Amino acid sequence: MGLKPSNVEIYFEYICPYCCSKFLKTIKEIKYVGKEVCYCGRVLEFQHMESVIVTPQYSVGMIKSTKIGVTPPIKPKPLLPKPAKPAKPVINLSSPNSLVKTNLISGLLGIGYKKQQAVILVNTFIQSKDYNEKLKEDELFIILLKQINE
Repeated sequence: MGLKPSNVEIYFEYICPYCCSKFLKTIKEIKYVGKEVCYCGRVLEFQHMESVIVTPQYSVGMIKSTKIGVTPPIKPKPLLPKPAKPAKPVINLSSPNSLVKTNLISGLLGIGYKKQQAVILVNTFIQSKDYNEKLKEDELFIILLKQINE
C-alpha cells in the first residue's frame, strides 16, 4: 500500500491589475488578513474564502516497489568545458545612494526580475533625469516602474 499525504498546503497566486506584480497567499492569509499593499502603492483586497476542498485522485494500478539500498549503475557524464559566464554588474556600495540602490534592486527582484537585469535597470534609472535624491524610496520605486513600462 502506498503512502498517502497527511496534510496539504495550497498557495493562491494573485496578480495586481495595475502593475502585474504577483503575490502568493495561503488560505489563512486570505481569511485573516485579506489585504496586501502592492509595490505600486495600491491596497489589494482579496475575496474572502472560507475553505477549499481538495480531493486527490489515486491511480488504481499496481505501484512498483523499489528495494532500499540498491542503486542503478551511474553512467559517467562526458566532460565538456563550461561556457564562460557573462560579467556580473557591480553594485557600488561606497556611494551615498547605495542603500537606496540596494532597496530598489530588491524591489525589482521581488516582482520577478533577475539580479543582473535589476542592477542594470536601477543604474540606468539613477543616471536618468527622472531620479531625484530628495524623493522617498517608495516614490522612486514607482517612478522606476513607470520608466520601465514606457
